[in-house]
Amino acid sequence: MLYRYADHPLATYARFVSGHRMSREFKTIGRDQRVHVREADPAAASEYLAGAVEDSRDGQRLDNITLSEAWLSLAGVRREAEGQDAAAETTRQMLEHFSPRVNQRVMRKLEAQAASVLGEETGEE
Repeated sequence: MLYRYADHPLATYARFVSGHRMSREFKTIGRDQRVHVREADPAAASEYLAGAVEDSRDGQRLDNITLSEAWLSLAGVRREAEGQDAAAETTRQMLEHFSPRVNQRVMRKLEAQAASVLGEETGEE
């Protein structure tokens, strides 16, 4: 779907899922009863998640909850692959995007989630 129908609105969800999947290692048990591990691929995860976020900034693709999850996942991947500054920039963009669109209670929750991704402590639960 991602390649054949890349411009279809549902391809954005496929990008999100693929990015989330690529951000983690995955284990399978083969017919030989051995465990096979597919390592995380931060570069591919970042590409897919960034595509999903970019497709959705206009509010036409991913809903706000899924978009925030995509942005937070992207920040986590960038923290691991590119460092703290890249993750901080990603969370800054997310908070800037949502600030005029959500109420203060939701904004505080997003700020706490962003701080958690960045490894910062907050008083929020």
